[in-house]
Amino acid sequence: MANDAAGVSWDVNAPAITDDRRDGAEEIRGLRKGVENRLNKEHIDMSGTAAPADGGEHIKGSAVAYLETGEPANRPDLATALTSQDDGRLLVDDTAGYILKVYEDPSWVAVTGVQIAVGNFTGAALFAGQQAPDALFAVDLFILLVPVSADHYSYVVPLKENAGPFAGLSESTGSNQIKLTFERVGTTVEIDWDSGQTPTGTCRWMAFNFG
Repeated sequence: MANDAAGVSWDVNAPAITDDRRDGAEEIRGLRKGVENRLNKEHIDMSGTAAPADGGEHIKGSAVAYLETGEPANRPDLATALTSQDDGRLLVDDTAGYILKVYEDPSWVAVTGVQIAVGNFTGAALFAGQQAPDALFAVDLFILLVPVSADHYSYVVPLKENAGPFAGLSESTGSNQIKLTFERVGTTVEIDWDSGQTPTGTCRWMAFNFG
């Protein structure tokens, strides 16, 4: 006989049909103890008293949500497609910051009160052509920091509606100024250099959605 009464061993091929019947009691005790040892790790301890005190419920913090880049299409077995029976599963999507989502067939829906995404692109790329960072959600407020030679300019642009483009002007005036335009298109923000100084270095952005 391969399995002991302590529940530590876990040989699914034992007992064999040829094993002594007198060893069956130990196999049964070992099975109970092994299941208890494993369930008690993240469940209320098993007990022999009547419900609701007989244990087995999940303890606080025991559930493990998906933590992925993007949205999974399958159940944790990685093979069975998600259906309406999976409504309520949780996902922490780390594609652009950590966004908490809940599955409601057929989609993952963000549930965080405020969503935040960050990113960057070069000033040279902005000067050469349109930049369209994707926040993966509809952007309500967009903040952009643009370096120029020994200085930098910041832009704070409300984009609550899919209207625009909106003009953004730097703090300086005259020949020192940089004029950009911003337009929300789906989950992206289209940014174009319009006039003024040439942006340099790394432009850093942050996008917000307030639910």
